Amino acid sequence: MITKQELPLDATVAGETYEQCHFDYAQDTIKLDSVHFINCTFEQTDFKFSEWLDCTLTQCRLPNADFSNSLIYRTKFMNCQLTGVNFTRNRWHDSTVSDCQGMYLIMAESILKNCQFNETKLTDSSFQSVRVQSKLVFSECELSGADFTDTALNHVDISKANFESLTFTPSLIRGLKINSWQAAMLLGEMGVDVAD
Repeated sequence: MITKQELPLDATVAGETYEQCHFDYAQDTIKLDSVHFINCTFEQTDFKFSEWLDCTLTQCRLPNADFSNSLIYRTKFMNCQLTGVNFTRNRWHDSTVSDCQGMYLIMAESILKNCQFNETKLTDSSFQSVRVQSKLVFSECELSGADFTDTALNHVDISKANFESLTFTPSLIRGLKINSWQAAMLLGEMGVDVAD
């Protein structure tokens, strides 16, 4: 384990754990494999076209970072600050986001396969034009104001999520997993008059 060091992000070593480290700008394209970050800070906010394979980020602050066009495979974000993070056009496989702050998070035009968000605040987040392969589960998440426009929801499970309103394309809702309370709310949003 490496603790309380300041080093360039592209100097990380595969399989290493970094705790309370500060990472300066990478000089090359970021390609990380099996790296664990605990309570680390990042000078860099531009992570475009990066690769994160089998990584874990715990208690890291990444507000408004740009991860567009990145690969995130078998990676975990735990108790991280992800407010306003741009994950546009990402490919996520077997990855999880747990107990994070993800308001205004953008996942637009991404491909998600077997991914899960747990106990994460995703208020006003964007999942527009996302292609879901396998499953996408939101468990105990706050999804109020989330936008799923142009996303086919047949592999999406929001039955354990909380929300006051969602934006979605009604013709693409088939197969969405919801609970009975959510059914009445979503029908109301589609203009159906649900009697008490």
